[in-house]
Amino acid sequence: MVEDIIALLILFEGNVPDNESNKAVLNLVENNGQWKNAHDLFDKIRKNNLKAIKNNDSIKETQYCFEEVCTQSIYNLTQPNDPFDSDSPHWIIKNALSLAYKVGLPAEDVINIVAPKK
Repeated sequence: MVEDIIALLILFEGNVPDNESNKAVLNLVENNGQWKNAHDLFDKIRKNNLKAIKNNDSIKETQYCFEEVCTQSIYNLTQPNDPFDSDSPHWIIKNALSLAYKVGLPAEDVINIVAPKK
């Protein structure tokens, strides 16, 4: 799962409206020593998402929804006392596909990451 999240974040680099947020999530996921900070990063992304929703910015909202489930899933890997919902990983692919659609990337790019042909 971690490798897929990294690959998806790299896929979206330069293609999303908030590249700083994308980079922050990528940096966190690539450094498992920072995973305990995923909840704090989730909180920041959630605030940005609420602003995007208020401003009817569906592309940013879609980006932040994807990043939220990534940070939730990573945080849960630390086996915290206050985990996010256990179904967070389930939403990664769905949200990645939605984001790809919104930013004009082919769905196949996401599929090739999460279900590569061998």
